[in-house]
Amino acid sequence: MSRRLRNQRPPIRLPGARVVSSVFLFVLALGVLGALSPAGAQAQFLPPVPPTAAESKSVTVPGDPPPPGFPGQAIQPGPRKPQHAGPLTGKDLSQVEEVELDQITPHNASGFALGQQANALISRIKDRNTKKTDAFIEELMGQRAELRGLPFAMGDACRLKEARKAEFGVAAALVRNSLRKAGETNRTSQTPSERARVQEFWKLYEEAAPRKNLDKRQHAAGAHVAALEQVLGAETPAMHVSLVEHLQQINDSESTRALARLAVFSPAEEVRQAALKVLKDRPAKDATEVLLSGLRYPWPVVAEQAAEAVAKLERKDLIPQLVGLLGEADPRLPVPETVEGKKTLVVREMVRVNHNRNCMMCHSPATGTDQLLGLGLTTAQIPTSPSDTPNDNYRSDPGFPDLLVRIDVTYLRQDFSSMQPVQNVQPWPQMQRFDFLVRKRELTRDEAEAYAAKLGNRGEPSPYQLAANTALKQLTGKEAKPSAEAWRQLLKLQQ
Repeated sequence: MSRRLRNQRPPIRLPGARVVSSVFLFVLALGVLGALSPAGAQAQFLPPVPPTAAESKSVTVPGDPPPPGFPGQAIQPGPRKPQHAGPLTGKDLSQVEEVELDQITPHNASGFALGQQANALISRIKDRNTKKTDAFIEELMGQRAELRGLPFAMGDACRLKEARKAEFGVAAALVRNSLRKAGETNRTSQTPSERARVQEFWKLYEEAAPRKNLDKRQHAAGAHVAALEQVLGAETPAMHVSLVEHLQQINDSESTRALARLAVFSPAEEVRQAALKVLKDRPAKDATEVLLSGLRYPWPVVAEQAAEAVAKLERKDLIPQLVGLLGEADPRLPVPETVEGKKTLVVREMVRVNHNRNCMMCHSPATGTDQLLGLGLTTAQIPTSPSDTPNDNYRSDPGFPDLLVRIDVTYLRQDFSSMQPVQNVQPWPQMQRFDFLVRKRELTRDEAEAYAAKLGNRGEPSPYQLAANTALKQLTGKEAKPSAEAWRQLLKLQQ
């Protein structure tokens, strides 16, 4: 989920190797047009800086023998007893349960100590993955119950194809660098404004990546859509409206799905309406999966926005699915499921992940050696110190030049992102990016009963049924009770 790329590409110093010319030749070998030059994709790596006395006092290395209460030696210990938040019934995303890879390091840690933590964990992960591809993720799911039901992708499913990898690396670097430069320009302007920052970003980006150049190369446009959607995920409504305008110029299935996600997940009315306006002229089938999954998303706000999108896009072909939804229970309620041959109760629930603190839960670690193998453009820094530039909190401690992850290997992909306040995090910014996704979790009988009690199912229609009913009224111009039977009779639909 992290895209951490620096402004300049100065010399990289790695122990026992001089790689400046190697990286330069690799960039030339990509055959990427000069307009898309990835100059500035990596940070300046300096000789190690010794820790201060304060930083040297106490460093707990992730993966060391776990505290009392942890079974065995965990690769990365988690909480002794996860505090599950239960179903989200309101609009406050800060109430969503946070899950983390590192439950030990304080949220205000930075600099050399944080780099030392990350370096130790990278060593452990690489040791596991040397024996078996993605063994670290398998071990993590086995040891950490609160992470087990996350939608981890592994093997080929989490790795970009070779044809797309280089294009995505260039695109991610370009988006990140344009965003950083636009922020710097706006901050030093005599009349700074959000509008000016957005305009400057697109000016820089489109000068470096003109459409005529992208259209000439296979995979280029799709890679840029993916990079824009990811890097700008938690940006402002003004930036997202301008993203819609950019996606309007790319008429393919990937841009259509990106527009559909904005129409379903964005909290900003102006963004959703702009996306829907463009979607009306796109092939309906490309947005169908996003719309249908949104109708059952375990946050009613998303379901309501998905239903609104179905109605405004006049998707009458989805009327049977809307009617079927009226006959279903609230998607947030526990359901019986067989897990490893055992019948149990399972719930789908939202969780959130702090974008800056969980690089190695979402991406495979990398080192400077990977750049010699042609992976320089698809690596990103693990942040250990806050940046001075707004909207860019990525900076690694110079003492750890190998704190990198591979952005071409992605274990987790978020549904949407949002800036959320975090307390007691100085020197880090209070507002930080969180990525939201859905986890499946086994419940005890008591937990299942608590879920049902909190949702208050008293025979009344659920928010999902009400949203579907509203969409049906708008699509058909007819009225009926919010029940599947009533609408089937009215529309003469078969069971």
